[in-house]
Amino acid sequence: MSAYTSGGGNGGGGGGGVGGEGVGGNNGGESSGSIRRLLECEHCHKHFTSRFNLQRHQLIHTGAKPYECPLCHQRFNQSGHVKTHLRTRHPTQEAQSLADLAKL
Repeated sequence: MSAYTSGGGNGGGGGGGVGGEGVGGNNGGESSGSIRRLLECEHCHKHFTSRFNLQRHQLIHTGAKPYECPLCHQRFNQSGHVKTHLRTRHPTQEAQSLADLAKL
């Protein structure tokens, strides 16, 4: 399941986002003339420029939450969400917890 696009479009259709999500539209009229292969989510048909971003996105559909807060054991689908959680919910233990996460 893939699609092709030409030009430098990276943003616009599909909701936009970080890391190549929602590829489509144009990027200020720039056109490099190159052709890129886009990967498509089989659940919602959103397009991605890298396999990593597609796999990270698919966690939304599967409900998998492979990352866990080492302090309260709340689970998350992205490691960055654990870091944000530690910073906002456990600010006094944040430094040690982030060091523990880096060891994994």
